[in-house]
Amino acid sequence: MGDGLVAGPESLRVHYVDLAAQAVLKRWRVYGVSFAVRTSLQHCIEVMGPRTKYRMFSGGCIQRKLPLERTYHAMLAGMGHRTRRSVAGKHKQLEAHAHVAFLPSLEPAQALEAMLKLQPRSMPDRITGFYQARYNLLHEIPDFFCMGMRLPDGTWLSILSGWRRNRVTYLDLQMNDVHFKKESLSAVMRAFMLEHEIANQQELIHFVGGTSLLLRRYCQPTEPCTDGFLWRPCLRASLFHLVIPFMKPESLYEHVRVGTDGESSVHS
Repeated sequence: MGDGLVAGPESLRVHYVDLAAQAVLKRWRVYGVSFAVRTSLQHCIEVMGPRTKYRMFSGGCIQRKLPLERTYHAMLAGMGHRTRRSVAGKHKQLEAHAHVAFLPSLEPAQALEAMLKLQPRSMPDRITGFYQARYNLLHEIPDFFCMGMRLPDGTWLSILSGWRRNRVTYLDLQMNDVHFKKESLSAVMRAFMLEHEIANQQELIHFVGGTSLLLRRYCQPTEPCTDGFLWRPCLRASLFHLVIPFMKPESLYEHVRVGTDGESSVHS
């Protein structure tokens, strides 16, 4: 189990994702590859091929660019009541009750320590080499950064990492301790982040891969996106095909219906 990023020119983006997925599927331990690519459902099907038993897609849209106001208070004022309550309210509540500390700039070694501490307590599950690679980026490329949140006793609760360039902050990694779900760590951490980035005169937050519904409604523009899942013929794939209709709602996999001929945005 793991994840990765495929980079390439826009005209070849889907082709590269397809080549990468097929290469990974050749490994005997891998029986399925999921992916998300910024393109229309129709284009994805044209490049990767029509629906088959071992190929499915779900078309949708993604909003990932959040324009920043000149002040944090102006930023909150432009949000709805429920969003302000989630972002600012949880922020103040956690600060008051748990006395959490926000560290806006972690040294590479400190960032690696935080990531490894959160590794067994966050989702998705990633190999240690993933975090070592992020450490190398933080150490070698000045544009990369990592910020964190922890309790007074040193327990790490959350980290955010990405890079900054031309007044744009790119975020591609967030880790939250799953044992603190009620505290809405994701919202609190992003409130800290927004306040810090606005204070540093950043103009835009670019959520690589998209963001949660909390901030998505304030992001623009809306772009087409396709999620897909490819797998190769084997016993595990057959078992998976039987299980996926029972997986959680709003998942790509819930749309799979063996033998269904009705219209759907998912092609399997």
